[in-house]
Amino acid sequence: MTDRTCVICGEGPVVKTHLLPRAVAHDIRGNVPTLWLGSIHHDGYELSQSGVFDWLLCATHEAAIGKYETYAISFCRELTLTAQEVRQGSFKREGTDNDKLIRFACSVLWRFHASDLPAAKLVKLGTWEPILRAITFDNAPVNRPDVIVARYGPSKVADDKWATPPAMGKFDSRRVWAFVIYGMTFMIKLDQQSFSPSTKAALLNGRDFVVGPVKHLSPDLPDLSAITRRLTRPSKWNRPPR
Repeated sequence: MTDRTCVICGEGPVVKTHLLPRAVAHDIRGNVPTLWLGSIHHDGYELSQSGVFDWLLCATHEAAIGKYETYAISFCRELTLTAQEVRQGSFKREGTDNDKLIRFACSVLWRFHASDLPAAKLVKLGTWEPILRAITFDNAPVNRPDVIVARYGPSKVADDKWATPPAMGKFDSRRVWAFVIYGMTFMIKLDQQSFSPSTKAALLNGRDFVVGPVKHLSPDLPDLSAITRRLTRPSKWNRPPR
């Protein structure tokens, strides 16, 4: 992509920027040659070998994301719920680097915002864009948005075989952007309304531990079945692997 330049520094060449981490797509793909990428917004599918990517960043700025993305992926991959945590509906892990988790969550939102791909068109950050850009690349001393996480309990679908892109939803009656990798839901609140006191107790911000609810897959993600149905319908959107 020699005709494109980095959206941060304006220099070229650019490299592939995966909107969700490349490792997530590879784990979902496993031993099969390609992934089927679907959407709730249209019929059909796109075949992919490494997930959804765009040409956004130079190698230097792409590498900046990796400094904390590696930690976040490892944390999500390795978090296994105990039977007691599933029964009580909550989990806790001590000694965590929450700022890396927050920067990772903000970087995913920013990547989708910066991309012009159809899969990213609904993610618009407005006045939060420069804040999330600074958190993503500079670790700048700006106020982080409130970030909380939840973990999906055991289900018929393995944690490393599905993921969702950012979508606007509600948690604790507040609007949040949420996405899922490895059964972990990251929820980022981009507004000025505070969470309730009980939810504030689960904030990642300013802490060295992670605590969150354990959710159940079937009732919480009804859109998954709709996406599955639309994947199987004929569409001009169907594309060869990339």
